[in-house]
Amino acid sequence: MAQVNLTLTHEEVLQVLTGDREKAIKFLLERILNEIMKAESEEQLGAARHERTEERQDYRNGTRERVLNTRIGTLTLEVPRHRNEPFHTMVFENYQRSEAALIATMVQMVVMGVSSRKVEKVVETLCGTSFSKSTVSELCKKLDKEIESFKNRPLDFQEAPFLMLDATYFKAREDHRVKSKAFLVALAFKSDGGREVVGFDVFDAEENYSWKTFLSGLKVRGLKDVRMVISDSHKSIRKSVAEVYPEAAWQRCQAHFQRNILDITPNKYKEALSRTEKNV
Repeated sequence: MAQVNLTLTHEEVLQVLTGDREKAIKFLLERILNEIMKAESEEQLGAARHERTEERQDYRNGTRERVLNTRIGTLTLEVPRHRNEPFHTMVFENYQRSEAALIATMVQMVVMGVSSRKVEKVVETLCGTSFSKSTVSELCKKLDKEIESFKNRPLDFQEAPFLMLDATYFKAREDHRVKSKAFLVALAFKSDGGREVVGFDVFDAEENYSWKTFLSGLKVRGLKDVRMVISDSHKSIRKSVAEVYPEAAWQRCQAHFQRNILDITPNKYKEALSRTEKNV
């Protein structure tokens, strides 16, 4: 790599020594990184500034400003530009990896139920940089394509001896109102003993239409042969299973059955019955 030269004037040295420590470190880091990029540019061009040489690969074309968020604040750097080939620098490589990790963490927080407004505050507190609530929401929208691709993928097996169905409810904002939504999920136990989440979707409620649409989608995607379906005793599930997979047997989920028993058990017997079920 070409040599990095850092030159400070007498006034700049006094500013560094007598001024605010944080500003001084920021000033020095900006100068150092700018000099590193100048050296990288010289190496990629194959010639120093105003140098005539047969090894020259390209020509300088000014600079552009680019910000870099660091632990000591936001740095404004002068990134060299080349006339023909784009300039490459290692200065932003680590930054881009860190930024990608930060964005992935932010998205994970939202997926786990943290509001975008709280994510904004956490990131600003920990990193000293701000991501608006709308930016967090836009970043999360990038997941939609990957989720849709996974949800609608063709299934590479047709037979599932056992298919477990369940649903849970969550709150979602729709048309400026908070509504309750049903999240339907299907887990297949394959012939080789492996398990795979083969489908999930969101509906307004657990209805005949919801479960029939959901199960029909599994069949269209390749799951043709199901031997037994395990679920709670919801009438819509049983009816839809009979219509979409008429040859499949149905079995009541024992975990749901135990919960149903506990729900109607008098309070004075619940604790003892719960202990008995855990020991079974």
